[in-house]
Amino acid sequence: MDADRRRFTAFVLGSALALGAVLGLVWAMLLRESATRRLDVEFAAYRVSAGLVEALAQNPDLNLSANSSVLGFGLYGARGVPLLVRGSAPQSLATPIPAIPSFEERAGGESFVLIRPLGSGDVYRGMPGMGMIRGRNRFFAPPSAPPSAPPVMPEGAREASPSEPPLGAPPSSAPLSGGEAAASAGRLPRVLWLEYSAKDVVRERRALVSLAVIVSLALAGLYALLLAFYRRNAELREREIRTRELVQLGEAARTLAHEIKNPLAVIRIQTAALRRRAEAEGTSNPAIDRTALVIEEEVDRLSRLSDRVRDFLKGGAGNPVDLALGPFLSEFAQRFGDAVELEPPPEGAQVRADPERLAQALDNLVANALEASSESGARAGERPRIALSRHGRSWAIAVLDRGPGVLPEHETRLFEPFFSTKERGSGIGLALARRIAEASGGGIDYHRRSGGGSVFTLWLPAERSSGR
Repeated sequence: MDADRRRFTAFVLGSALALGAVLGLVWAMLLRESATRRLDVEFAAYRVSAGLVEALAQNPDLNLSANSSVLGFGLYGARGVPLLVRGSAPQSLATPIPAIPSFEERAGGESFVLIRPLGSGDVYRGMPGMGMIRGRNRFFAPPSAPPSAPPVMPEGAREASPSEPPLGAPPSSAPLSGGEAAASAGRLPRVLWLEYSAKDVVRERRALVSLAVIVSLALAGLYALLLAFYRRNAELREREIRTRELVQLGEAARTLAHEIKNPLAVIRIQTAALRRRAEAEGTSNPAIDRTALVIEEEVDRLSRLSDRVRDFLKGGAGNPVDLALGPFLSEFAQRFGDAVELEPPPEGAQVRADPERLAQALDNLVANALEASSESGARAGERPRIALSRHGRSWAIAVLDRGPGVLPEHETRLFEPFFSTKERGSGIGLALARRIAEASGGGIDYHRRSGGGSVFTLWLPAERSSGR
């Protein structure tokens, strides 16, 4: 048993580690795929933002709704002053302006916001409503309008206040040129703001998470099924070993029972002959009579044991018939007189069983109950009791006593053949009762009785005609 338990523990730990490794691999792949999709969205947002800067330089009235992925776009001055605001872009940005680009996921995860500082390039005068920037790439083309042309604000844009103090301007009060004045007024684009839709990525991410959850549940179910199969296989292997041992034991017991019968008969005959000879010769002696009586009693005990072994080795079903349990139990209880109490059985209790084999099984249970009650010195009125009750599709015949009960370490072996806790017990009675019950389609079990004692219950399937 210890070896089987160690093997099962090793199997559980090994399979759990393997399952954990597979689940870890599945979720690691999911996280990596999610990170890759986020990088794809971030790259797409950077690419779209660069394209919008160039497109708006050529056409300030560009309609952003043509690109369904762009939810908002804005250009802002160094102090967060709005120069161009479209869609969901805020009317101003909080300062200080970040020095490096940021890419943040909005609540709900269905869009991302890119805040990207723009480099300080050449300033061209005459852009309608704002300065112009040219960095490494030429984001804005030189304006075609002359410097003296009045500024015209694009739709959605707001002119920065000319009274706004120049950001980073020198303390000198000398007049500024046109481009310098535009930059000092905060009209030079310094920050780009873009909200980019990520609904497709969210759907894909949710699909990946759902797939990972389904795979995890499937693996967990497979693991549970594997454990169940392992337990079932272990039980079948143990049952096979037990059956093989019982077959070998049965063959040995059958041979032994047969071989014992003949010597026992010879001993009984010779004992009776010695007693008759002593009586005939007039040499009868009380001591000799007592010795002969002991020999005969032991011979009878061995003969009964041999008969029980033979009964155990026979088929348990016998000759089943439709049996009404009420009259059967009433007649059975009369054999024990007042030593056993029978609760009034319910009407309509009917099973299919061999009456002789069923009585044999109950004989063993009642004999054990009487012996246990006598050992514990049960009080008057605490006689062993037989009770019949209906449980679902089965009838339960319970034999209750107020004996000392069974030790917990012995409970799992109570119905094993040749296992007994009694000094002179054979270990056949309960095993035979179980065999008879199982051959009739039922079973037998034991549990402790409340207040002390034991309850042995023999289960038999109810006949359809008796069910209500």
